Amino acid sequence: MRESGQVVADVQAYIQAMDKKKAEQTILFEKLRRAREEEVEAVRKRQERLEQQKKEEERREIERVKKQQQEEMEKNQMKRKEAQEKLKLWKLENDKNLQLKEEIKQKQMQEDMEFARKAQRALDEKEEKRLEELRKLAEKMKARERYGQELGEKLDARARE
Repeated sequence: MRESGQVVADVQAYIQAMDKKKAEQTILFEKLRRAREEEVEAVRKRQERLEQQKKEEERREIERVKKQQQEEMEKNQMKRKEAQEKLKLWKLENDKNLQLKEEIKQKQMQEDMEFARKAQRALDEKEEKRLEELRKLAEKMKARERYGQELGEKLDARARE
């Protein structure tokens, strides 16, 4: 019976050894599971951090591009505004020049008309003087003719006498 007791003791010792081994394996598996969970958690956090960094970089890049586009748009708006101002100034300058040219043209026309009037007046005055001189000359001629006639009549009358 001793052998049977020994077998039972050996079986119990084996069961205890197996239980101890199972408990050690459970502890080891638990440590491995925790280590794996920690590693998975670390990988997950690293991936989240990398994703966050990537999102942040994308956000900064988008902001940079938006800022650049905004600056370009403002620059283009300024160029358009400057071009519109230049065009407006050019139009004003052109209108002033056209108005000045028109005023000069009108003034020149008025001066030409005034000159033509003065020239016509001078011609008219000369014509009047010439006509007056002709009238006076005609009167002198008539007076001389009358005088000549009177003189001729006197001479004829003397000759008859």
